[in-house]
Formats: sequence, C-alpha cells, structure tokens
Amino acid sequence: MSYGHVSRLSFVLDRSASVTITLLPPNIADPADPSGRRIMTNNPLPVGAYTVVFDPTDPADPNQASMLFSAEGPYTFAIQTVNPATGASQLKRGVVSMFK
Repeated sequence: MSYGHVSRLSFVLDRSASVTITLLPPNIADPADPSGRRIMTNNPLPVGAYTVVFDPTDPADPNQASMLFSAEGPYTFAIQTVNPATGASQLKRGVVSMFK
C-alpha cells in the first residue's frame, strides 16, 4: 500500500445509538448497495468519541500485498446511526482514498 495499511474513522455520538459503518467503492453512494463492505453492523454504542480502525488488506494474503477492494480511488464511508428509543436515524458520510 502506498500510504500504510490502515485507516482510522473517527466519530462522536451525542446520544446512544445503534451504529452501522459501510465502506462504499468509488462512484457508489447508497449504503445499501451490495458492493459496500460493512465495517460495523448495528453495534449499540453509548455516548462518546469513537475511532474505528479499518485494514483494507486481504488477511488471506501472507505478504499483505492484496487489498479487499479491486479498485483504487476515493471510497465513501457511511456512518448510519439509529436511536434505539425512537427509531430516528441519521446518516453521515466521509471519504478515504485507497491506493495500491
């Protein structure tokens, strides 16, 4: 990898929520798209600051030279939160660039 093997995605919750984080390949914006990769799925989290570490290398490759994604470029990460009491949801997005 050109810029290291991991990305850190940081976010802050001001209310407890069920959190789903999806990484979407270039030119895909819908978090429900089947080409997205879930980093976190419906994890209940209390109020606080969080950092999620994402390693895009393929763990099956002993040389760590293969990525789990086939395309290089800007990947959108979508952080979806759902309030467990009301069901209200919120979606925030960011971008991380991946290069081989």
